[in-house]
Amino acid sequence: MKRIYGFGALVAVVLSICACSSSSRPIGIVPVAPNDVIGGGHNKLLIRLGDVALPSGVNLTQVNLGIVAIYLTDASGRRVNVAQYSSPQVVNVLQYQNGSTFPLASASVPTTTYSSMTLVIDTPSSSVLTASGMKTRLVFRTLADQSSAGFGITTTTATASSSSLSAVAITFRHGFAVAQSGQPSLDVDFNAFESLLPVPYASAVWTARASLSVAQAGLEGAITGQVVNSSDRGVQNAVVVATDTSGKAVASSFTNSYGAFLLHTLARGSYKLTVYNKYTTAAGWHIAASGNTKANTSFVVPASVQVVPGQTIFVETIAD
Repeated sequence: MKRIYGFGALVAVVLSICACSSSSRPIGIVPVAPNDVIGGGHNKLLIRLGDVALPSGVNLTQVNLGIVAIYLTDASGRRVNVAQYSSPQVVNVLQYQNGSTFPLASASVPTTTYSSMTLVIDTPSSSVLTASGMKTRLVFRTLADQSSAGFGITTTTATASSSSLSAVAITFRHGFAVAQSGQPSLDVDFNAFESLLPVPYASAVWTARASLSVAQAGLEGAITGQVVNSSDRGVQNAVVVATDTSGKAVASSFTNSYGAFLLHTLARGSYKLTVYNKYTTAAGWHIAASGNTKANTSFVVPASVQVVPGQTIFVETIAD
C-alpha cells in the first residue's frame, strides 16, 4: 500500500461518476451569538456540507436540503446553537461531491466534548430535481436502518415542527471535541447514495432515510482503490464500506464502470474495507454488482488501511 498526496488519474475517474449542475442559491456562512461557556473558553467552529456521488442511472441533478437550524449537544445533554435561519436555506448537496464541501455555518461555541450534531431540515423546501427537469418533494422518514453494513446506525431522524415549519431533526450521534487551539471544523457528508430510496419515474415523492458521515476537518483523510474481476476488468456497482476499529461502518461508496471507488470523510485511524456484491443501503435500496467473479455477497479485504490526515490513501487492486 502506498500513500498518494493528490487524487491522480484513478480518483479523477471516480470524481467523474456523477457530474451534476445546480441552481440552488449559495447561503454563505451564517454566525449566531456566542453560547454560554460550558467547558471554559470558546472557539469558532465551521461546519461544511458535502455528499457522495450517485451511481450511474440515478439521473438526479439536485438534492436540495432546506436547512433551518444547526445545533450541537454536549456530553451533559445541553444544546449549543450553531446556526438559526429566519427562512430555509436551500443547499444542493450534489454540487459538493467526493470531498468537495460547502461552508454551511460558523459560530463561536464552547470548547468541550460533544455527543451529537443535528441538522434541522424544512421538508416543504427540500426536493430533488431529475435530469429531465422534474422537481419532486423529498420526504424524510424515521425508518430503521436497512444497511447491510449498519452504516446508518449513528444517524436518527425525528419530527421537529413549529407553527411555521414542518421540519425534521437529523442527528448524527458520535462524539467529537472542539479544542481551544486551531480552527476547528466539521465536514458532514449527507451521503445521498445511502440516504435516498429511488422511486418509479414520475412519482410525486422521493423518500430519504438520512445517513450521515461526519469527521473533523484537518484530522480526516480518504481511501481510493479499484475492484477488478478475474479478467482484470473493473467490477461496477460493488459497494465498498469502511469499518473503524470499534466495528462501526463510517463511510460507504460504490465502484464505477472501471471498478474505481473513493471513500472520504474518514477520521484518522485504521479501517477495514468490505466489498459487497449485493448490498442494501440505509434507505432500503438494493444494489447488485456487475462483472464480479466471486459469488459471495460480501468479502473483507485482508489488509487494514491507515488513514492519515490530509492524505488520500491508495490501496492495492482488490480482486473480486
